[in-house]
Amino acid sequence: RFVLPRTRIDRVLLCGGGARNPVLVAHLRECLAPLPVGFTEDAGLPGPMREAAAFALLASETLAGVPSGVPAATGAGRPVVLGKVTR
Repeated sequence: RFVLPRTRIDRVLLCGGGARNPVLVAHLRECLAPLPVGFTEDAGLPGPMREAAAFALLASETLAGVPSGVPAATGAGRPVVLGKVTR
């Protein structure tokens, strides 16, 4: 209800403890049909690496000056670059 009306999604990838819950996964597949629902491992991102990958992406965006804190996601008043670079 919040994402699909605003953007196109090709598939949904699950990770974390909930991804190991077969009832939850079945319910998500039912609710999100016809979208394919899989796991981050299916996309080549092992579960233990996802947090490191997310922080690497945030760091890269910070260094490039790209706002990662956007009002649509955070409710903030304006887009902001997250993090602080100390040299």
